[in-house]
Amino acid sequence: MIRIIIIFIFLVSNFTAFCQEKNDKIFQKTYLTIIFNNGSSSTGGDILKKWNQDINILYEGDSCQYLKEVIDNVIAKTSSSIGNLKIRVVTTKADANYIISVNDSTTSSTTTKYHENWTSGSGNIYKCFLTINRVKTFNKNEQKAFLKTYFLKSLGNFSFSNVKTPINSSMYDMFNEITDFDLKVLSFHYSNNIKAGMTEKDVEKAFKSRGNN
Repeated sequence: MIRIIIIFIFLVSNFTAFCQEKNDKIFQKTYLTIIFNNGSSSTGGDILKKWNQDINILYEGDSCQYLKEVIDNVIAKTSSSIGNLKIRVVTTKADANYIISVNDSTTSSTTTKYHENWTSGSGNIYKCFLTINRVKTFNKNEQKAFLKTYFLKSLGNFSFSNVKTPINSSMYDMFNEITDFDLKVLSFHYSNNIKAGMTEKDVEKAFKSRGNN
């Protein structure tokens, strides 16, 4: 009887290890896809991008309280997953490196979008502009969903355009709440061994090093 129990524990342990290894490989493949989304050196797609300085948010224009609450919620849920990166709200443009603006323009050029600036070659993100157009979004829920998803993506220039399989992620589906996958991506992205400017091969080595520890 004891022998049967030992064999059962051995089999369960090996099966668990196999499943964990499989999940780790899936995560690695997905992470590399959303980081190196086009591989083009002309657009910076061949290097990893992340913030190397604290994010100071300024709300510009008529920023509604319900949208501010979205950012407060994102900060609260992600703070333990982004290492030493701090996110705070400031009141002056001189102190800001992240501008969130809200407008009601009907011009074709003014859409809900975000745009990051990073240092060429190093991949250090140093500024971001995020715009919510209330005229061109369906309702408050859609505005909040766009803001949450775009803000999360802007933490690492994450792109899901080449992801083939649906993922339980707020960055993949903006109407999802922040998921364990989102937090895992941020936690790995802002771990000490992941640096801005890394190539895909560099990150693959980081994954191998992590697996050997």
